Amino acid sequence: MENIMVKGRLLGMGNFAHVHLAYCRPFGGQFAVKSVNSSLSSSLLMEETILRRLRCSPDVVYCFGGYSTQEANGDSAYNLVLEYAAGGSLGRLMFSRTSGSPESEVQWYTRMIVRGLHAVHREGFVHCDLKLSNMLLFPTEDGRWRVKIADFGLSKRFGREEFCRPLTFRGTANYMSPESIVYSENEAPLDIWCLGCMVIEMFTGKPTWRIARTRMT
Repeated sequence: MENIMVKGRLLGMGNFAHVHLAYCRPFGGQFAVKSVNSSLSSSLLMEETILRRLRCSPDVVYCFGGYSTQEANGDSAYNLVLEYAAGGSLGRLMFSRTSGSPESEVQWYTRMIVRGLHAVHREGFVHCDLKLSNMLLFPTEDGRWRVKIADFGLSKRFGREEFCRPLTFRGTANYMSPESIVYSENEAPLDIWCLGCMVIEMFTGKPTWRIARTRMT
């Protein structure tokens, strides 16, 4: 696969991974390639394992597989090939509006997120980092956007920790549930809490919680 995928522009980046738009040489088509240094590839390999289990769900981003490459600086990288979301993230769409979204539109997106989340939980996983920026948009024939759940880098099995990075806090601060903060409990109820936060944000166009910035002395 490394010989047929050509990386293009940068789509986004996180603490560990970079995501590039990519093209398939012999067949054409656009893909998103998520890459990390091989020394940090364990989370990406976990993500690939989870997405393979969820391939039958139309509400979860599709994974075509992974491959290793040798980078120009001499480092090796692991790459995950995902379907490309032409519409970007649901977060970008929602927060571009000043007065929130109508109920019918919120219902449209929420229905797909709930179906995707049901598939994740049915397979025995907790996403642990549901947020609007991890909901990706794909065009439909009727001109609307279809949403799919993405970014399973922090996901885990129910009751088990081997699918997570060993962090005390797991997720995004203003989406974390009280029990995940106080007791480090990261189970299915955390995802439901995050879902509620997303619904509020779609209605209002504003973050559910505002995290105060404090200066350490």
